[in-house]
Amino acid sequence: MNIPRLYGSIIFLLLNLPFGYGSTSLSRNDDHFRKDSGLALGRGYSVASGDVGAMCLTSEAGLTTPTYDYDFIMNEVEGVGPTGVHLTAEFGDLVAFQWLVDQIGRRRSVSSTQVRNFIIMGLRVDKYYSGLKEPMELAPEPLSSLSRGDVIGFFQMCMPGYVQSIRRTAEVVFSMDYVVNRGVTDTRTYDQIQTLIQDPNNSEELNISGSMTVAVKASGVAVPRERGGLASFVTLNPQDIPDVMEFSFKSIVGNENSGVIQSIEIIPWHSNYAFLIASRSDFDIRYNRCFDSNMRQVSCSDTERVASNEELVLPSVRKRFNLFSNAEHILNLERKLKKDLQETSALNRCLGTVHRLSECDRSLYIQNRVNTNEYITGQELVDILTTVSSETNDISPFAFKVQSLNTYVREYYSKCLSALSENDAGLPSGKMYTTHFSEIDDCTDITCTLQNSYYDEESESCGLRTSGNVDGIVEAYCDPIIMDPQPLVQCRTRLLNGEIAKSGEHICNGDFSFGSMQNGGIGFFHKYSTVLFQVSRLSDSRIALRPGSYIEWNMGQLLYIPGSLNGLSDDCNHMVPPDNNDRQVIYESPTCTSSSCYLEISPNGSLIISDGTITDTEFEYPFIYTFYASYSYALSFSRLTYDEHKDIATSLGGVLVDIQDNPEREHLALSYLQYGDFFIGLERDENGWTWSNGDSFTTNNLWVENPRIDVDDVAVLTARGADNEGRYRATGKNFVNRAVYKWPTSN
Repeated sequence: MNIPRLYGSIIFLLLNLPFGYGSTSLSRNDDHFRKDSGLALGRGYSVASGDVGAMCLTSEAGLTTPTYDYDFIMNEVEGVGPTGVHLTAEFGDLVAFQWLVDQIGRRRSVSSTQVRNFIIMGLRVDKYYSGLKEPMELAPEPLSSLSRGDVIGFFQMCMPGYVQSIRRTAEVVFSMDYVVNRGVTDTRTYDQIQTLIQDPNNSEELNISGSMTVAVKASGVAVPRERGGLASFVTLNPQDIPDVMEFSFKSIVGNENSGVIQSIEIIPWHSNYAFLIASRSDFDIRYNRCFDSNMRQVSCSDTERVASNEELVLPSVRKRFNLFSNAEHILNLERKLKKDLQETSALNRCLGTVHRLSECDRSLYIQNRVNTNEYITGQELVDILTTVSSETNDISPFAFKVQSLNTYVREYYSKCLSALSENDAGLPSGKMYTTHFSEIDDCTDITCTLQNSYYDEESESCGLRTSGNVDGIVEAYCDPIIMDPQPLVQCRTRLLNGEIAKSGEHICNGDFSFGSMQNGGIGFFHKYSTVLFQVSRLSDSRIALRPGSYIEWNMGQLLYIPGSLNGLSDDCNHMVPPDNNDRQVIYESPTCTSSSCYLEISPNGSLIISDGTITDTEFEYPFIYTFYASYSYALSFSRLTYDEHKDIATSLGGVLVDIQDNPEREHLALSYLQYGDFFIGLERDENGWTWSNGDSFTTNNLWVENPRIDVDDVAVLTARGADNEGRYRATGKNFVNRAVYKWPTSN
């Protein structure tokens, strides 16, 4: 986009007009006030951008003495109960206001018969404008730049202005609280504290009913190492408060660096006498312009071509205007170039990082640092950063940025700075004084100063492009953070023959989905990512819990391919077809075994195997299946009574689980106690405790507590126990709970 010359002239006046011949004050609320920089008296500063330069000005005379203004606030907040937090408006200007609110919130009484009274005091000191005293001197390096005629170098180092004075504030706030009975008015304590502050030498001791808690919050106080340092703020009792108050006030007013910076006064260099002398800007310039016979300007030293000349006078006011307009223009270019360099460097670092991602890491999701609700895969990140398109002139985004940057520097930046640094009127870099940049052909296109501008060699001018998608992606996703756990974001309606579903990829239908879990297992999920139950027909539990595992549907078989034992950052062998020994069959359809068979999930959460005509239904909600020795087990999440669970187990051809030995008990504990305790097939009758299969119960040493006579008639397996391997706890059969069913695997 090209801006017409007249329109561009208006914009350059708005963008590059020097920021005034007097001082400019910036407060902490101003957009360009830099809170993250080391502001100091005499440092260069740009009002336009907030950039901070070098230490460019000193004063052997030292600093001016600031004036002081201070406020002392003291008030009482009475009757703060379980919900009340009341602060009057006078505390609103304190930096510690939120701290006071939190303090009251934490300390308020929760008793229905008592309330807490708070006495709050605040000392706030304003230090108005400590500044450099005259005479001021330029620092050696900036002075050297001006002495050798490097005016551009001076402004690159020292910005268009400098910090002349700084306003600071500091405060110390006390919160004292004590408890009184509800309905009791206590003015004596407040009066005693007030008297103590007014007369610290008062020998009368405080007489406070109950205990008092004193908290201190200081802001902007430069604490000296002598006299105890931070220990000087420790108040062992309310009578220490006057000493702390006096110490704080002396620390604030006695240290020039004490206080939080609230505002700064910026003086343009053209108002500084030391700069005017060193840069020779304090006098009019008289110089000659020479022309040939065609009235074209030529060098006055070329006597053979000079046909005429004229004597010109450049007033010092005009000279300073040109100088500082040109300086602002140069700094605008510096800011634009700095941003472009930072973006190019960030893209280069990002590319290096993403190319080091392993194949499995590229299949995982990367966290968006800016918007944590968004994410892309590592491979998508690689594709965005490396894809060639017409928008990047059919080269990679990085090559395009480097090419654009080089073109901009070569065709505009370098030519403009070279033209401005030319000698003129007998002065080194005289063009900075004699000619406004808008009158120099190599500088006049002010579009080139704007962010996101680029130089178009075909039109020989600058245009604007929208902020590139690549820069936003780099900011959001580099350095890559692999999400843990991986989000459930990919849903497919079915799994066709030969297809795999990696961690985070699920078969979905309505509220339910089926797929890989983060711990390497396989399970059913609800739409809120709640695990309904886990399929775990795997002989090796270590393999079942490997991260990076996935499932495959192949010729009627649901296969489990375990992840690498070394996790996700290895050579990713688990993401390529492994040896047949690593594959484990979770389920094999008895009827649908052709390549046309597929997996899908029903609206009620059951897994369906079908080819369109034959349909099998497996893994019906809500059970978690495991297998041990020659038995199958299912944990029912339904919270029913003991007899109701017993009837369901019988209908399935099994029983409420009877535990034959310790290894079986340990298997049940490791598989199911993570979901809470559950009914087992252990009940008591007139003959004592027996298992559901009729075997007698003999392991009385495994009770967590003795069963209660005439109350407890059944048992649950619970996680309580020294070794956490499962213990028995007696309960009533009419209570509701989960349960585990058991039947021979052959069924």
